[in-house]
Amino acid sequence: MLVATSLAGPILGLLFLTINSLQAMDRPIPATLLSLFRQGLFFIPLLFVLGQVFGLKGINFTQTTADYLSIAIALFLLVWALRRQHPATDSEQG
Repeated sequence: MLVATSLAGPILGLLFLTINSLQAMDRPIPATLLSLFRQGLFFIPLLFVLGQVFGLKGINFTQTTADYLSIAIALFLLVWALRRQHPATDSEQG
């Protein structure tokens, strides 16, 4: 069980960094959604699905799976917010 909970640890900082960055860029709704994705929208359904499919091992890996899904969405939202923060002008594109 310790291995299952430790797998997301090294990159979990990206999620919290993204949440804080979005708040600093005046994007509170995506930041709030990221927090909800991690603990609500991903964790609870995955708890039932992975528990049903893999048994106790699935329940042990639920938090790690929810973290990795949240990190993937976090990086997408961070890129989206950065592009909206500094839109490219025509002179920069060509």
